[in-house]
Amino acid sequence: PVATHRLLHYWPMSDFDKQIGVGEHTDYGLLTILRQDSVGGLQVLNAKELRWVHCCPVDDAFVVNLGDMLARWTGHIFKSTIHRVVNTSSEERFSVPYFLEPNMDTTIVHGALCEGTGAGAAVDEHARRCRLRRVWAERRRSPTGDEMSEAILERFYRASGQLKVRSFSKTAAGGGPTA
Repeated sequence: PVATHRLLHYWPMSDFDKQIGVGEHTDYGLLTILRQDSVGGLQVLNAKELRWVHCCPVDDAFVVNLGDMLARWTGHIFKSTIHRVVNTSSEERFSVPYFLEPNMDTTIVHGALCEGTGAGAAVDEHARRCRLRRVWAERRRSPTGDEMSEAILERFYRASGQLKVRSFSKTAAGGGPTA
C-alpha cells in the first residue's frame, strides 16, 4: 500500500463568515485516518439534511474518512466523506492525517469490491438508476471503466500542483533535461 502522513496547521479564526481552515472537499484516495485532538475543527456534511455537523473531539478516538477511490471501488455503495475544517477554538490546531491508498499497480474496477455480496440489494430503483448513469459516464471516459491506482493518484497530484511536470527539451547549451 501507499501511505502518506501530513502535518497540517490551522490558525485560530476571528471571522467565521470570511475565514475557513480548509473548504469543503472529499479525499481523493482510499481511506484517511486521523487521530482526534482536544482542539477539534473537523466538520462533516450530513448529506440527508444538507447541514454541517461538528465532529466533537473524543479522547483517544480516530476519525476515518472514506475517499473517492473507495467510493468508486464499491460502485458508490460507500460514499466519500464530504468534510471541511473550521478552527472554532482560540488555539492553533495541528492535524496529522494518514492517507492510505492501494498499491500503485492495483486496478480500481468500478464496483468490484461489492460484486456478488448482495450489498446493493437494499438500494431502491432510483438509486440504482443514478448509479448506472454514473457508471456509464465513467465508462465513456475509459473504455473499461477501470483505472490503475497510480493514474488516479497522479491525476490528483498534478491537478493540485503537488506533482510538477518536467520538460525534457534541450537547454540552450545543448545540455540535458530542464525542470
